[in-house]
Amino acid sequence: MRFLMWYHLLRGESAQRASVAESMRAKVEAIEQAQRRGTVTTALPAGHIPALVLTIANMWHQPTEDVARLVPEPQRRILVLDAVTTLISSTDT
Repeated sequence: MRFLMWYHLLRGESAQRASVAESMRAKVEAIEQAQRRGTVTTALPAGHIPALVLTIANMWHQPTEDVARLVPEPQRRILVLDAVTTLISSTDT
């Protein structure tokens, strides 16, 4: 793990990082549009939503030992889907 972190530090800003950043910008723009339409909550800034979704998704993909014990894998997937749905649901209407 340390090696990978060091590798990323040495590489600095790369084309891949720029491509990921552009992809995230596009996602944030899509969320902003959905917020204007009223289909995604405005309770959170558009840029926070993908960050939270990625964090929640990592709970399913790479759970800590504690999470794995609390929520078994089949239930964890459902929990993640429900949590993201709840997170983005618009209550503005």
